Amino acid sequence: MGIRTATHAFNVKDSTSEWTHYGNYYDGTEKPQWVDGFGHLVLGEHWFSHHGHHKNQSTRGLIAKDVSNHPIVNGLQDGEIWGSTDVYGVRLPLPGDSQPIIMDKSLTGKEILTRTIYSMVCVTRIKGSHCQSGQ
Repeated sequence: MGIRTATHAFNVKDSTSEWTHYGNYYDGTEKPQWVDGFGHLVLGEHWFSHHGHHKNQSTRGLIAKDVSNHPIVNGLQDGEIWGSTDVYGVRLPLPGDSQPIIMDKSLTGKEILTRTIYSMVCVTRIKGSHCQSGQ
């Protein structure tokens, strides 16, 4: 499972590092399956944008369509999740077997408010079969 910054968890600035392909903007030169790095390969998307007013909005989590019986949301009610952070953008549908679990609403201010600004994915399921030893 990836939450928020997991899409760009690696910032490898040394282009000679053996881990460069994990980086958010890796170009796939030597490892084409790693284009856009860890976030894209493992979670189905890499970081590419903030929505709304960065560092000035909060987020309300909503259970994504068709996953109300998923074990990750067991015991949660729609809208119960709240975070003091703003929202990242993703492009839907996610590729492969990646699946949105929690969608979010950006809210004005750092309080729980009702005004919806944007809806984007904030959590996805790991694409388990893609990270094999040596990749």
